[in-house]
Amino acid sequence: MVGQIPGHVVVTEADAVRPVRGGDAMVSTAFEQLFDEVDHGLTIHAFCR
Repeated sequence: MVGQIPGHVVVTEADAVRPVRGGDAMVSTAFEQLFDEVDHGLTIHAFCR
């Protein structure tokens, strides 16, 4: 997937009990947390197509 943006991400939100799969909006939020150091309270498990 080099050079491609993932379509989904698996995250656990701060107040959640289990992980969820998120789409484009959640991918953007996860990227913001990883690369821009904005704390959205996510535990990011994986990105996928």
